[in-house]
Amino acid sequence: MTKSFGKKMRRRLGAQVDMIPVVWDTRSGNLGLSTPTIDPGTARVDSFVSILERESFWKRLGGTMGKQVDWDAPVVKPGN
Repeated sequence: MTKSFGKKMRRRLGAQVDMIPVVWDTRSGNLGLSTPTIDPGTARVDSFVSILERESFWKRLGGTMGKQVDWDAPVVKPGN
């Protein structure tokens, strides 16, 4: 995240955005993580309908732009 993005968020939403420091040499390493084997057969649902079939392009675009967000809903903070 850049400082200019943080300034825009603070100006538009009144949100305090802090920078998170990153140690690049640690982040780019493998860190000993393994790739688990996943069985995709258990993820298949016969009644699944693609979003391309359920919603038009314009409805999906509106959702991307935040048109389907209830901005007046109460904010739920984690742990409450």
